[in-house]
Amino acid sequence: MSNLFGQNAPAIAAAEGMYEAMWAQDVSAMAGYHGGASAAAAQLASWAAAAPAPNFGYGNVGSGNIGFFNTGNSNIGINNTGTLNVGIGNLSPNFDFDPNNITKFGGVGFFNNGLDNVGGWNTGNINIGFGNLSPNFDFDPNNITKIGGLGFFNNGINNVGIGNAGISNTGFPLSVLGLLGAGNNGIGNQGYFNFGNFNTGIGNTGSFDLGIGLNGDHLTGIGPLHVSNGGASAAATPAPNFGYGNVGSGNIGFFNTGNSNIGINNTGTLNVGVGNISPNFDFDPNNISKLGGIGFYNNGLDNFGGWNTGNVNLGFGNVSPNFDFDPNNITQFGGFGLINNGLNTPALAMPGSVTLAFRSACWAYWARATTASATRAISTSATSTPASATPATTTWASGSPETTR
Repeated sequence: MSNLFGQNAPAIAAAEGMYEAMWAQDVSAMAGYHGGASAAAAQLASWAAAAPAPNFGYGNVGSGNIGFFNTGNSNIGINNTGTLNVGIGNLSPNFDFDPNNITKFGGVGFFNNGLDNVGGWNTGNINIGFGNLSPNFDFDPNNITKIGGLGFFNNGINNVGIGNAGISNTGFPLSVLGLLGAGNNGIGNQGYFNFGNFNTGIGNTGSFDLGIGLNGDHLTGIGPLHVSNGGASAAATPAPNFGYGNVGSGNIGFFNTGNSNIGINNTGTLNVGVGNISPNFDFDPNNISKLGGIGFYNNGLDNFGGWNTGNVNLGFGNVSPNFDFDPNNITQFGGFGLINNGLNTPALAMPGSVTLAFRSACWAYWARATTASATRAISTSATSTPASATPATTTWASGSPETTR
């Protein structure tokens, strides 16, 4: 029908209005659909990003594990716990990492405990070898300035070889021989079976000795055939030893090495018992403020009990760093109890910290034990020991040794 005279204008206008209303409704519907789809897509992307990597194997708990009975993230092997362990029975902390830029890992090998350990049965951080023990120290993965142990059965920091204890003990400073230090105990010793600080050679006891079988400070030579190498040698008359096989001064018992030890096979200063090891240090016999170990096979300072390693442990089998401390104002201790590892750990096999109240009680007990035990047990041999006859004071510090002359 023609609309020549405009007779259909109202109908056309009504149809156009309905058409525009339809498009408006359609746009509104499409906008709502887009908003809903966008939200759903965002949730899907978020879920995909958060989805853990699958495990492959059997008995794994966590994500990205390959093998059997691993717990944690991205472990490969059997019964590993933590993050980025490879091997069997390794234990590490859980930590975040960038898969495209891995800067640290747990353990690679067998039964390691800590970070960046390679080998077997290492405990602590950055050990390479077997049976090494080091503190769980902080380190920058991009700028490593210290390690734990390199070799076998070392205890401490920057030790290289076999069975060294302390800080920065190595072999002879001659090419590959530097990797073959053995049995050194103290700080900065080079060679074999030196006890003390900065000795080079074999079987020296003291500080800054160069040779074999020397006993004292700043000596060069072999055994009794020695000369002073420029430092203050132990020229003063030492206190006598009582017993058999003792080396040093003021020792009572058998096969002690050092000064004012009582018992059997103790090494260092002011040890009482069997097989204790401590640094050599000066002391005032009228005011004893620190000692070595009292008990059996302790290694460090102010240890009471047996098989403790580090400083200020009370009990059995505790391990702590060789940290600095003021004997007159002790603010921290190692382990109090059995088989603890770290600082301020009480009870049985616990890491971590304790309350100030508990620590205060520990200090009170420790202070009473120090005063009673050291004064009664040591004074008989120590009172005749001149201060100049003993080796230099040595303070073991985790990471930064300091020797006071």
